[in-house]
Amino acid sequence: MSRIRKKRLIENKAAHAIKANSEIILLPKQKEFMFLEDRFSALSGGFGSAKTYAGCMKGIILSALFPGNSGVVCRKTYPELRDATRKTFLELLPQSWILDWNEAFNTLLLKNGSQILFRPIDDICKQRSINFGWFYIDQAEEVEENDFLELVGRLRHPVSKQFGFLTLNPDGHNWIWKLFFNTDKPKYKGINSITSDNPYLPDDYIQSLLTNYPKDWLDKFFYGSHEVKSGIILSEYTDDLQIDPFIIPSQWIKARGMDWGVAKPTTKISVALGDDGVFYVFDCYGQAGNTPEEHAASILERDTGIAHQFTKMDSTAWNRKGDTKETSKLSVAMQFIKAGLSMSPATRDWSGSIMYLNSMMKQGKIKFFRGCCDALIEEIKMYKYGRPVAGKEVPAVGEDHYIDGWRYVVYALSGRRSDSPVVEKSKTDDKAVRSIILKRLGRSVIQYDSVTGAPRL
Repeated sequence: MSRIRKKRLIENKAAHAIKANSEIILLPKQKEFMFLEDRFSALSGGFGSAKTYAGCMKGIILSALFPGNSGVVCRKTYPELRDATRKTFLELLPQSWILDWNEAFNTLLLKNGSQILFRPIDDICKQRSINFGWFYIDQAEEVEENDFLELVGRLRHPVSKQFGFLTLNPDGHNWIWKLFFNTDKPKYKGINSITSDNPYLPDDYIQSLLTNYPKDWLDKFFYGSHEVKSGIILSEYTDDLQIDPFIIPSQWIKARGMDWGVAKPTTKISVALGDDGVFYVFDCYGQAGNTPEEHAASILERDTGIAHQFTKMDSTAWNRKGDTKETSKLSVAMQFIKAGLSMSPATRDWSGSIMYLNSMMKQGKIKFFRGCCDALIEEIKMYKYGRPVAGKEVPAVGEDHYIDGWRYVVYALSGRRSDSPVVEKSKTDDKAVRSIILKRLGRSVIQYDSVTGAPRL
């Protein structure tokens, strides 16, 4: 079958997928998205750009084109799936095509043998025995990348071609942006739309949005910008804070901030405090899976020739035990110290350190060496608030390993550390720290730097 003939067949199926007395009106971005031949596609856009309409139509077309197909329509939660996405799908589907609709099981069977399921994302990911020829996730910015990958692994239904597609409101540089909009990855295609692409909205709708909503909201929900993220925590960051690297003067104070991880990366952020009062982030390290001893060796080699005055480590690392038998009596932090990387506990004041970072960035007092901090900057752009806990704002579960190391070291360099201990250490750790430092330095008394509070080496 020629490409032109195939395209006409698809468009005819789309035409018949509307109620007989309805006129087909497809917007250019809808039509482009619906007829994409890429295996995975995403339609992103603002309010009123008819994304769900296009996603449902694409599922209907695929169920009609391939008799005996199996598809699933997903959304984060069932009430939203039932009240919005499923409702739109059933309104668009010609009633004459339906053989059976089981509302209790949310299962639709067409006369050509194709089956469509409607499921919240958590439920469908638990049903591992079901395979599909297509899946559709509506409001995909609400779900995790692992949910998407789980469905990708289900595209095994025996039809000539399988598809996975999403519709969404943009939400910053999240996993969807990386997969569909910031890559040349084969078989992935992202399409952007804006609210004003839809000429059939009420006359006063667009003007009311433009008049009544702030710029950030309009950038995201009207113009469909991926540069705006809802609930962003480090909101004062801009790419203007990146500068070209330079030779750091030897007299500037330099320090490390670290966050410990096993499956997730252990991170190290190096920052220099300049004579101009600016914090210069000049190096980022991240590696998962290694032991504290291996990390310490890598970091010390990486930092050869750079005198770091102190290192601040996540306070929980002082209480967490190692995984190997040889080090099972020592905390993670003690294993680093034993391996030659001296450190002390970092602040536990999350709110205070975040407020300080935003304040410094707003004043232009934090700079990032361009090309040296990409992993940290990507986390900063993605870092957002979750649901409040006991009335307090907390970050959403996600990637913050580089951010933690960064806020530890900047907050410590600021001189705003509390005089009280930030973590209660065991007597075993106190004695071990003293013994290790004194043995390495050949001294009987530990001398501390009056500015940084770190042991003098």
